[in-house]
Amino acid sequence: MEKTKSSLIFQHVVDSAPLGILPELVETYLLSLMRSDNMNAVVSLVHILLHSNFKHYRFSNQFWSLLTSKSASLGHHGAASLAYHEIINPFVNFSGDGPISEENEHILFLLLPTTIESLAIVFAQNGNHVAVEGLRQYFKRFYSNFGHRDVYQTLYITKVEFLAAAGLFSEALNAFTALAIKYKGHIGYRDPKDLVYSLKYASHMHYKKRKMNIAQNISHIVQEDSDKFNNSFCPDIKFNDYTFERSLYWAILDGVLSVQDLPKFKSLLSKKLKELMARHDSVVDRLLAFIFNNHSSMGKFVIACLCETGHIPEAIAVINKLPSLFPRVKETACITEIDFQRIFKALEIQFQAQESHDCKALQSQLMTSYELCQRLVRNSSMSRACFRSFLQCYFSSPLANIDEINQISESWKSRGGKPIGLGSSAYKNALSCGLSSLDLRNYITENPIFK
Repeated sequence: MEKTKSSLIFQHVVDSAPLGILPELVETYLLSLMRSDNMNAVVSLVHILLHSNFKHYRFSNQFWSLLTSKSASLGHHGAASLAYHEIINPFVNFSGDGPISEENEHILFLLLPTTIESLAIVFAQNGNHVAVEGLRQYFKRFYSNFGHRDVYQTLYITKVEFLAAAGLFSEALNAFTALAIKYKGHIGYRDPKDLVYSLKYASHMHYKKRKMNIAQNISHIVQEDSDKFNNSFCPDIKFNDYTFERSLYWAILDGVLSVQDLPKFKSLLSKKLKELMARHDSVVDRLLAFIFNNHSSMGKFVIACLCETGHIPEAIAVINKLPSLFPRVKETACITEIDFQRIFKALEIQFQAQESHDCKALQSQLMTSYELCQRLVRNSSMSRACFRSFLQCYFSSPLANIDEINQISESWKSRGGKPIGLGSSAYKNALSCGLSSLDLRNYITENPIFK
């Protein structure tokens, strides 16, 4: 009964739209629909009303603000698109004979950075790359990249991801490289005070330049197009510009880029690497050249893809030569223990595969990886997670032996390592090597949490 009543009210508003219902009354009804999370009805009715008489049906800033927040929290693409095209980047900006503008000159109110971030995720999940880029420009215009680094990072990651989801590998690759250089962890240490001072100075100088461009209408339009728009007001306006030509580049994002940050990009890269492996027998040099021509952080993505597709020798070769490709980059910024954990896990899967017969080659790859990891950590000890991953893999091998594991365990204990919990299967395999539970207890314990 209640549903029928609601449908009748909705139909009455639709039928009466051309007659010019009081906008305040219509807005009250729309807000009631919004409170019940009926966003499809809200979007449909707003479209009908605006199409009927957009000059008459003017909605308050509060309505648009609530619609935007609701669409972001519910992940409603239709409502998010409506808000985007009405208050963020109105479609009317793209009409007329002048150059296309990416900026809304009639800003009703500013969206919070967190709302912009949520909307970008909604658009990316629905393949709306135009809106994602529009939100990036909106954010860049009104907010500081440095002051809202978390949101800026999300928006850039979203850009890489939607390009990858669309299969645009070249564009996604360029966006990836542009994102990677923004992380401080990929470069040497710099004093944070110098960073803040330099960014503030660059921002102030570009602000003065922007004011001069506006005052003198200094345009960015190329010479051959200037005659067409010689009467237009179109100064060159750049926001959030922190760089100078031939000067030191300052990264603003903390840490390093992680493989987990870009799952769709990794998936697309994996597909491209499979195609490369199918076409060529020797690919290590090609992979190293590919990494070198992009960014040092590309190495961890390549290694992850190679491990995922079972090309473990190539992954080991890449991880071995990667630091020498970037001598000025700290070695731990190029490769980390997580990269070795991926190799150990991939080898464990190979050992457990029934069709795997070349155990000697796999055992050699495992010990080579272990030695490379030891070289990475040098005088310190492996992390517990990494050593556990190694042991899980080692005891999956039918070639595990007492002498070798005793030597490894002594090295672990001498560096202050505490006993590692292994799954029941790996623990039983350790006992089957000839080790007693008394021998094992100093560095291995059985823990059912780990499989």
